[in-house]
Amino acid sequence: MEQKQLLNKEIFPIRLKEIMLENNQTIYTLSQRINLSAATVSRYCSGKMAPKLTTIEVIAKQFGINPAWLMGYDVDKLIEKKQPDRKYYQITEKDKKDIAKQLEKMLDGLGDDKNGFAAFDGEPLDEATKMVLKDSLERSMLLAREIAKKKFTPKKYRN
Repeated sequence: MEQKQLLNKEIFPIRLKEIMLENNQTIYTLSQRINLSAATVSRYCSGKMAPKLTTIEVIAKQFGINPAWLMGYDVDKLIEKKQPDRKYYQITEKDKKDIAKQLEKMLDGLGDDKNGFAAFDGEPLDEATKMVLKDSLERSMLLAREIAKKKFTPKKYRN
């Protein structure tokens, strides 16, 4: 029974040389990076020898490229960058925008006159006090949103 070739033996050496040139790597420096002899890497570059899949994965990982691309497949060269690891309960930009909108509504409802909600002994709040109040409310809302995410996110969506 014939086994299908996973590696394109004509394209692999070309692509290996390409990434070596892009990263200013010689056969010797690449051999040191992937813990193989320089002679073995030279055989890979000349196409006289095909590497094992594990070796291809090591080479691809060293350069941050897609192993399938290195093997000769028509796929993107670079591996797509994943979002940085973040906890499911961390505040996102959308959360911050939502909180900012809610905060503006709350502050608009305070009023500026003596009969406004935020008056101290019948005197309206000065600008410095309003800013302190705004910062305090914002921090409280961010903390409340984070706690709510921790508490109410279903287990299947937690990472």
